[in-house]
Amino acid sequence: MASLNPLYRLRTSKDVLVLTHRNADVDAVASAMAVAMVSKSFGRGKRICLVSPSGMSVQSRKVVEEFGFEFMTEIPQKSFDVAFVTDTGHSALLREQTEVLKGLKSYKVLIDHHPLDESMKAVVDRAVTDVTSSSASELVFRLAEKASVKVGRKMAQVLLLGIMADSQFLTLASNRTIAVVHRLCTLGGDVEKARTLLRMRRDVSESIARIKGAKRGSYYRAGEWLVAVSTIGSFQASVARALVELGADVAMAVGEAEGETRASMRSTQIFKERTGLHLGTDVCKEIANRLGGSGGGHPTAASMNLKVPPDKVLASFKEALEARLGQKLKELA
Repeated sequence: MASLNPLYRLRTSKDVLVLTHRNADVDAVASAMAVAMVSKSFGRGKRICLVSPSGMSVQSRKVVEEFGFEFMTEIPQKSFDVAFVTDTGHSALLREQTEVLKGLKSYKVLIDHHPLDESMKAVVDRAVTDVTSSSASELVFRLAEKASVKVGRKMAQVLLLGIMADSQFLTLASNRTIAVVHRLCTLGGDVEKARTLLRMRRDVSESIARIKGAKRGSYYRAGEWLVAVSTIGSFQASVARALVELGADVAMAVGEAEGETRASMRSTQIFKERTGLHLGTDVCKEIANRLGGSGGGHPTAASMNLKVPPDKVLASFKEALEARLGQKLKELA
């Protein structure tokens, strides 16, 4: 029902907080910026605060600058009428801002395409989640249309960027996502412009990490599947993607940073479809719950943050794969 659309909260709210996860990716900042634009569309005089704890990725920063937005790294000490959280599957991704958010008296809404975690249920008053959406940006757009929000050219382009980034340039897009992309294009979004903005040259340090990750990697076989693991101090997500691009069906890159162990996993769509293995719920969340930490994500892309050594995380990952695949991992010579 339209009356239940959480975006209607923005109609009467003057002071609005929009928060997304730490080290925000493009979908995170795009969905947050879109919520801010929806708020502005409901009238002048809105005071909107955008927050991304611990900053954001280089690519996200480029997108934010392109559209003239500014993000803070901490929630300011003031009151808000409403607080929206986007693209955040676990409260640990908000870091110390979780407790600050809990302390706010404002009504709190989560808009996300990850499975709803108990930790977020304890933080927000309302959660709108849809794991079939390609991205939080897609979900924001569908809510905006249902709320009869006028989506202009700028908002259409921002949402298109979020969708394309999280769907790997639409390679993971469903028919429904393609329909949303078509609608955004009719509203002024431009796929070619989005592609150009997203295809920026990697930072040299990230490229070095990918090369080192491949060099340090250990490679295994379990039946028809190839598995890769590597230890690297930074850019774990990028390294895991690189290992899959090199030929692995499923990969994990793990390393220590800022007093914790961070791990990122990636798999091919074929691996997910044939094994039914969901990296977010079947691997990351299960390992994080067992070892004490936070973890989750999507079927083919997930991450964990733990307080145990990387070698223990690697061992748990291999054990989890062996249990789910029903085969021992044999290291390649």
